[in-house]
Amino acid sequence: MTVLPVAPHHAAAPELATAPEPAYRVSLATCQEDVRAAQRLRHLVFAGELGARLEGPEPGLDGDVFDAYCDHLLVRETATGDVVATYRLLPPDRARTAGRLYAESEFDLGNLAPIRDDLVEVGRSCVHPAHRDGAVIALVWAGLARYMERTGHTWIAGCCSLPLADG
Repeated sequence: MTVLPVAPHHAAAPELATAPEPAYRVSLATCQEDVRAAQRLRHLVFAGELGARLEGPEPGLDGDVFDAYCDHLLVRETATGDVVATYRLLPPDRARTAGRLYAESEFDLGNLAPIRDDLVEVGRSCVHPAHRDGAVIALVWAGLARYMERTGHTWIAGCCSLPLADG
């Protein structure tokens, strides 16, 4: 074994800079409170900001029967721990358990049958108004890409609501 000498400590030696802690972190919900945080954010954005009439079982939450079958992608602000973005992900095995995809309540998806065993349905995506910048949106997409890679699925599909007003 070779032992290398260590340079003596010099009082004048500059301190090494450390990388700043990231402003945001991406993860999947791991408990019911994580899911509720996502549901609170969804309610804030969909009902509070966009004026949607939500018919969930609990006031202040946007929840439906599909939440129990889904993975919930979360972006948290590191300093506060607050969920500032979310995306709901329904993998194919749990879509089968749920009996259908959420989008099937709105659309005929029969033509997707050949890829259904490899299709993750995405939906309920939202970002807190104070955090709508490139960093958060990039993290949502990076988290989704990582999820797809780790689960081995190839296809994503989903529906979204768009205002139909002119202008």
